[in-house]
Amino acid sequence: MELINEQNSEWTSLVQRQLTEMNALRRQHTKEQCDLLRLLLDETQKNQIKEITDRHLKYKKIKFLFSKNFFSFLEKRKILN
Repeated sequence: MELINEQNSEWTSLVQRQLTEMNALRRQHTKEQCDLLRLLLDETQKNQIKEITDRHLKYKKIKFLFSKNFFSFLEKRKILN
């Protein structure tokens, strides 16, 4: 009977140790995934901000090109040439 109790205790200890290791691996894997996701989101956000800024500058340039100031600038330039 003592042998059965000893083996049962060892088995329980082994199962508990495996569960602890599996939980630690899951936590580590989740942390790594979160770090990678954060990196990807930061990079995507930087790209989006750059794209929005570029679009805004392009819009401002187009707006200026169709403004009265630009047409008057062209007229003055024609006069000087």
